[in-house]
Amino acid sequence: MVYDGTGAPPRAADIVIAGPRIQALVRPGAGRGATLLDAAGRAVCPGFIDIHGHSDMVATHDAGNEILGPFLRQGVTTQVVGNCGLGVAPAPPACRRQLAAFMRLIVPSGAAWRWQSFAEYLDDLGARPQPFNIAVLAAHGALRCAAAGARPGPADEAMIARMRNHLGEALAAGAFGLSAGLVYPPGMWSDT
Repeated sequence: MVYDGTGAPPRAADIVIAGPRIQALVRPGAGRGATLLDAAGRAVCPGFIDIHGHSDMVATHDAGNEILGPFLRQGVTTQVVGNCGLGVAPAPPACRRQLAAFMRLIVPSGAAWRWQSFAEYLDDLGARPQPFNIAVLAAHGALRCAAAGARPGPADEAMIARMRNHLGEALAAGAFGLSAGLVYPPGMWSDT
């Protein structure tokens, strides 16, 4: 039974796949190919999008595919990271210690910060095979840390200008949006 993701009722069909793409849905029994996989009695559907992931550093880790493999086996084909205002880029050397402290619960041991800018982080992600698609949000905490370190209290105009610049660079590089987590440091020190 094919659930096509549109909300339409499921339907019986053969799925013709060439390479990584679905080429056609055809009537049951009409599908032909070099490899046949009998999925009778099962459901087939589009991959799931995990909109709240924290695999930012895991995806850059040498064991990333092994750690992230269970997501793929559960049907996740896209994960959104950088949630809750927690992210790993930008990461200028002067703020990495503070950023690592803010992210300590979701940074695997042995993780390496090989980037400074958001664009360099995306390049690092793209340089290694990922088990699924990754959409990255620009995290307010990382932007603030890059602009002001771990300084508590509301941001002044100069800090806000630096955060805006970092956000503009992140969006230009390919960030899917901005996330905030105003109950976590350093976002908890922000005012409107």
